[in-house]
Amino acid sequence: MNYTKTIREYCLQNKGGVFDIHRELVDHFPACKPKTFYKILKRLEEEGVLVRKAHGVYLIVADPNDRTGSGDKLVDWYTNNGHGVVVGYDMYNKFKITPYHDGKIVIYTNRIRKGTQTVGKHHFIYLNIKNFDKRTCNVIYLLELIEHRASIIDLDFVQWDSVINSLLADFNAFFYDEVLMAKEYKYATICTLCDRIQYLGRESALFMDMYLFHWGEKGVKDEHRYIEVTPDIFKKG
Repeated sequence: MNYTKTIREYCLQNKGGVFDIHRELVDHFPACKPKTFYKILKRLEEEGVLVRKAHGVYLIVADPNDRTGSGDKLVDWYTNNGHGVVVGYDMYNKFKITPYHDGKIVIYTNRIRKGTQTVGKHHFIYLNIKNFDKRTCNVIYLLELIEHRASIIDLDFVQWDSVINSLLADFNAFFYDEVLMAKEYKYATICTLCDRIQYLGRESALFMDMYLFHWGEKGVKDEHRYIEVTPDIFKKG
């Protein structure tokens, strides 16, 4: 098979898209040897078909006169169709709770391998969530807004409070549980969320994801379990 021709045609059919080397190799060209694959990508970059954005990530050129690429394409690739969600100051600006922006774009996504990946101003963090649908994203928004409230620069607290109440109107405990299994949040964050839900009379309890660590001969061993959070916890405070 002529892999150079095949990969070039694939790129031409997906102009403007993101070319994630590992994902493309595994999903579309598994029979191609990695060393050969990398050489072909280097050749396509020299031809102007691809633009390198960071280690392991290319943009497929849509306009030959513009080889700078587009940051929005990266955001679209890692978030569209249930693959991720933008958090951080982009999210805060979206909800109009602050005019400040730190210049970074932070994305939780399932489209990278475990861990984190940085592409210029874009910072991608892997979360093991199959589908970042609207209600899953709303739970993430809630937890992020509560957890980072004290550190948000130029926070408009009235707007923050309004956004929290709006997101709570669509709250679903099932999606909350899925998010908490994928990402750890502070105990105080969970309690604050539970308190707000109780205040609105939405749910009788939440379930908090806890990890109990035990030291053994082979190091740390963790045991996963759920702890029910009820109003009694706040009374015991």
